[in-house]
Amino acid sequence: MTVLPIRTAAETALVEAFAAAKARLPGGREIAARREAAFRRFEASGLPNRRVEEWKYTDLRALMRDAKPLATPLAERALQPLAVADALPGIDASHVAIINGAYAPGWSDVRAADPSVTIAELFAWLAANQSFRFEQAVSEPVDLALALNSAFMTGGAVVHVKKGARIDKPIHLAYRFIAEAPAAMYPRTLVVVEPGAQVTFIETYDGPAGFDYQVNGALALVVGDAPRSSASRSATRGRRRCTSRASWRRSAPRPTIASSPSRPAAR
Repeated sequence: MTVLPIRTAAETALVEAFAAAKARLPGGREIAARREAAFRRFEASGLPNRRVEEWKYTDLRALMRDAKPLATPLAERALQPLAVADALPGIDASHVAIINGAYAPGWSDVRAADPSVTIAELFAWLAANQSFRFEQAVSEPVDLALALNSAFMTGGAVVHVKKGARIDKPIHLAYRFIAEAPAAMYPRTLVVVEPGAQVTFIETYDGPAGFDYQVNGALALVVGDAPRSSASRSATRGRRRCTSRASWRRSAPRPTIASSPSRPAAR
């Protein structure tokens, strides 16, 4: 006899959302296949709960009462340059803006070129670097929150720090939600740090207070031999925010990277 799991309202909404959105989510056939495989993993197990060791003290299945619709990327013309700098008052940093789950170059600080750091939109970078595979940074998702991110990821950035670079300013990965109604965003950020590089990353997550929004963000680090990197993260504003967050660091030879349109970070 086959026993079907009883789904929560949030799990049911996620199943319906994926069925409705998967055909229009970005990426080629390989990405689409990874999305399907990741979602089947979620479908078989549901949201992470206290029976999962890594989620023993954060029962997402109990905490997540519903699932918001996917956030809509803002049109570039609606963005104001450097609007994310207010998330780090008093800190001189280079800003990489991820707005509603998509890379927003208009909000990213690119006024002064630094040839040692390049920034590209995630799916454009993947199309230009077809030899790269996600498993070089993240193995097949066993974490259920990561599986959901793999299924729904709507965009993000690739930050590439070249060999031996000394980046004086912190690089600010600024995730912001902007909308007038509740929604969910699923950003995926890939950071490639080549051997001998020194760099600091700061992550912030923020959005409007007064209504719910949900964030499922994933950060993957591919680092060369003995790089020096550090990272910190914070969340501000948006008091009714439900967030699941995952990060992976893997030491590996740097992937073969083709030249592709990118935006340098500011020094």
